[in-house]
Amino acid sequence: SVSLAERVVSALVRFDLEEAEQNINSVDTTPLTEVLSQLLHNLHQYRPYLPDSLFELSDECYSNNNLNHKPRVDAPQSPAAILFTDLKSSTAIWEASPDAMKKALKMHDTLIRNCISNFGGYEVKTIGDSFMVAFSTFESGCEFAMSVQDRMLSATWPFDLRLPTEFEEHGWNGLMVRIGLHFGEVTT
Repeated sequence: SVSLAERVVSALVRFDLEEAEQNINSVDTTPLTEVLSQLLHNLHQYRPYLPDSLFELSDECYSNNNLNHKPRVDAPQSPAAILFTDLKSSTAIWEASPDAMKKALKMHDTLIRNCISNFGGYEVKTIGDSFMVAFSTFESGCEFAMSVQDRMLSATWPFDLRLPTEFEEHGWNGLMVRIGLHFGEVTT
């Protein structure tokens, strides 16, 4: 049960409520899983009313060895799926709301890295707010891209994030990410 608690807390620290729920549901019901389930339920219900600061990791947490972006898997062999992500209109958002964008970018980076890990990807590098990621199969690359889009759409972004009007016109309440994918032979 200590191992379960560690996995659930680790997922919650990374804003990954889905992983926390999967861990809770992966074991038989015990008093501990009931308490964790109630905690998760409360987080889902009360999230809109809680201050964003409760859901932010400190800079120290991001530099901690458990959460840094060093790859957890080896780079895939050729052929591979290579993906690039890029935040849409990030310069304009930085200019309009720098404090909120700082929070949002941390959320974005954590979300992307969780998805990389969930689908067995390899973080090649980052450039600003863009990621270069590799996967061993086309399918895992596609699943990663779809999961990122789904999580970006359902994320609770900082309320003071000032977005271009076109985002709202498309039903988007936070950062938008573009993702390009190529599958084929890789040479170095």
